[in-house]
Amino acid sequence: MKIYNRTLYDKALIIQYNKYYFTNFLITRYSFMGAVVLGFSIYLFILNQTNYAITLIGILVAYFILIYLMQIYSTKRNLKNNPIVENPFVQEYLFTEDEILMSYGEKAEYSSIQKMKVTKQFILLHSKDRKTYIVSMSGFKSKDDCDTLIQFMRNLKGKTKL
Repeated sequence: MKIYNRTLYDKALIIQYNKYYFTNFLITRYSFMGAVVLGFSIYLFILNQTNYAITLIGILVAYFILIYLMQIYSTKRNLKNNPIVENPFVQEYLFTEDEILMSYGEKAEYSSIQKMKVTKQFILLHSKDRKTYIVSMSGFKSKDDCDTLIQFMRNLKGKTKL
């Protein structure tokens, strides 16, 4: 197997990456907290403790606004301080049966990949040495290559604990 990918690391990729993490945070953590707060609020409404219920809902809304503003601020700060914005570069990946070869001479064994996350825009690979590889879905030669790679990586899950 030899699957080639060409990923452009630029401002748009940074923004997509930050949006992904913000959305993931909302889905995993904020939604759970929101459900708990809404449950308590309904209970307080039933007990005729309207002021406390409205206060809880207000805190939940204020927290959402705060994390949204923090996301905007941190994205702007990342774009300002990130050298990729001024000097975008192309990272080329060659996925073979044994390892991942990258342009600039880097390579990674599949056993060093701890976690894989597939989104609509990219595949995120997290290594044991805390490196994150962003592989753009649009960088594959064909959709079949992308599907083959994802299936190959999932098949490795039992062997390498992906």
